[in-house]
Amino acid sequence: MKRTLISMVVLVLAAVAVGAQNLAISYVEGHVELQCGQSWQELNIGDSIPANATVRLGADSYLEIAGGAQTISLSQSGSYAVNRLLSDSRQMSSAGVGSALSARLVALFGTPTTKSATMGVRAKKAEDDNGISWVTSDAQVYVDSGKEYIKSGDYQKAVDELKQAVDYATGGELPEAQYYLGYAYSLAGNTRDALKQVGGLKPGDVETVAADLVILKGTLLLDTSAFEQNVHWLTENAGLVSGDSERGPVYYLLLGLSYNGVGDKTNARENLQKVVSLAGSSDLGTTAATLLQQL
Repeated sequence: MKRTLISMVVLVLAAVAVGAQNLAISYVEGHVELQCGQSWQELNIGDSIPANATVRLGADSYLEIAGGAQTISLSQSGSYAVNRLLSDSRQMSSAGVGSALSARLVALFGTPTTKSATMGVRAKKAEDDNGISWVTSDAQVYVDSGKEYIKSGDYQKAVDELKQAVDYATGGELPEAQYYLGYAYSLAGNTRDALKQVGGLKPGDVETVAADLVILKGTLLLDTSAFEQNVHWLTENAGLVSGDSERGPVYYLLLGLSYNGVGDKTNARENLQKVVSLAGSSDLGTTAATLLQQL
C-alpha cells in the first residue's frame, strides 16, 4: 500500500513537471520581450519561457517558440498569451489544417482561376498578336526554371533558382519573382522567409496570379497567428477568390480560422460552414467539419 502511494505521488509530480515544462525560443528577429510582473525582459534565441507566458513583439519583428512537436510563429507587433497560441495550434493540428492547406497550395499551382484573364495577360497577348518579339530576361529565365522545379516537387532547387530571379529582377519583374520565391519557400516549410517575400505584395502587383497571392499570403498570416491582419487581407480581396471553385473553399477556411483567432465565433462558424457546403467530403470539408465540432 505504501509503495502504491509513493508511486502515485511520483506520477503526480511528473505530470505537474510536464505541464510546467518550459518552451524554447528558437528564433528571434527584431525586438521581442517577455512579461515579468510589471516589467518586460528582452528575449533571445535559446531562452526558455513558461507556457503561461505573455510575449510582446515590436514593429518588424518575428518570433518562433518551440515546444515538443509544436512551433508557434509570430509576425505582427502586439502582445500574445502563449497558452492561447498553443491551444489554437493544437486545435488546428488535430483537425488537419496544416496538411489540408499544404496539399491545396501544391494542387493550386498553375491552376487557372475561373475568372476572366487579367489585364496583364490581355495586354501581353495583344502585343504578341501585333508581332512584337520578346527577349526573355535573366530574371524570367530563373523564374521559369523555378516554376518547373515547383511543379516537380523539388522545392529547395526552386528556392535556389528563384533567389537568383529576385537578384536579377528589375522594375516590374521583381513582384513576380518575389511571389514565386515566397511560394517555393512556403512549400518547403519556411514560413518566415516566405512571408518576407510576399508580405508587401498586393494583387495588383502580380495580376496573373493575384488570386493565388491572396491564398498564399492568407496562409502565411494564419501560420504566424496574425489573425486580425488576415481578416482584413482576406475580406478586402474577397472578390478575387471567394467565387472561384478551386480557391473558394480554401479562402473560407482561412477566413473562418482567422475569425476564430480574434474571438468572433459567429463569423468563424459561418465561414467554416461554407467550406463544408462547397468542399463536401474532401480534405478541406472534413477539416472544416471537425473544426465546427470544436467551436
